[in-house]
Amino acid sequence: MTREDAAPPRALSPVRTVSTESPPAPAQRIAILFQDFAAGGTERIMVRLANEWARSREVAIFCGSESGPARSGVSAGVQVFETTPATPRSLLSRWILGRKLSPMLRRWRPDVIVGPGNHMLPVILASDRTATPIVCKLSNPIDPATHSMIPSGWLAGVRRRACAPLTQIVAMSPSLRDEAARYLRTDHVTVISEPILAALPAPIHRRPKRPRRRIVFAGRLVAQKNVALALRTLALLPAEMTLTIVGDGPDRARLEALSLRLGLAGRVRFVGFVADIAPYLTDADLFLLPSRFEGYPAVLIEALAAGLPVVATACSPAMPEIVSDPSFGKIAHPDPIALAAAILSLEQSDGPDPDLLAAFLARHSLDTAASRWLACLDEVVQHGVARL
Repeated sequence: MTREDAAPPRALSPVRTVSTESPPAPAQRIAILFQDFAAGGTERIMVRLANEWARSREVAIFCGSESGPARSGVSAGVQVFETTPATPRSLLSRWILGRKLSPMLRRWRPDVIVGPGNHMLPVILASDRTATPIVCKLSNPIDPATHSMIPSGWLAGVRRRACAPLTQIVAMSPSLRDEAARYLRTDHVTVISEPILAALPAPIHRRPKRPRRRIVFAGRLVAQKNVALALRTLALLPAEMTLTIVGDGPDRARLEALSLRLGLAGRVRFVGFVADIAPYLTDADLFLLPSRFEGYPAVLIEALAAGLPVVATACSPAMPEIVSDPSFGKIAHPDPIALAAAILSLEQSDGPDPDLLAAFLARHSLDTAASRWLACLDEVVQHGVARL
């Protein structure tokens, strides 16, 4: 997408006037690719970043559909462009979306294009090859050995091909950076911590010591999250222990039926989707994450920030970086017996050490992550578009 060949920008999104007192930053116009505004953490985090970037840059989200709960969080300073007609999710929607977005991006003429996660790689691959640098965050582990039954040799080639159009990759932790660099055979990977906390919490004090019997899970009810494992774990725990499931998704009816078959009536509460999980974290004693795979699960940082110890499967290479101190919780093998034992071992836990937790949470503040992202985008625009 060269500047010479591009069509003029849309009339309703003029280039901002920049003060002559200082030169403009290289990445003045930032385009972000969305499939839709689903309730996942990836969309929520990128909306948060887009709002912050829009304070000093021109930011637009290009999407297949404006539907989804994350849409309401987009500030007035961020433009949103939907394909015409809309492109709802389907088996081939990401490839279709890539073709549809190409002319829209040519008209808008961004300085840099940002993909919020792995799921946008097919969109990027299906779009026209352009001279615009592309930066994509890896929202899930890139190594198929961590979560895929597809032969790793075949899938490795596919994923390297999918990442070929990228100029830079953003990883959410050092371990995820190392995995991506090794797997994709590139050093074009930078680490930027997730802006999970819009503001740093007040100093956290350990809660009064009491049995940790109220367990909470928050996330989409899909196969990846493996909520059935949480239910089977609860069935092995004492009857006074309960589980609150915050979130919704296509697996909800099946999970509700499973909870009844396991004899958990009265011990499990399905809340559905909520805009803010903070009240449910405040009301809980322990957070459980039974996922099959994750990138850098933001919900664990939110739980720790609420003063909860966590029990999680080894669903991401970043897990030891999150559960970095015994006071933060336990990482357990993904089976009900191991998870139940981990939960019982924390029943009398004092919770996260406040001093260690404060240092850990500081890296996840919005202002720190947003400024690091902008520095990365500026550097990419300034130094060219060499691909991986």
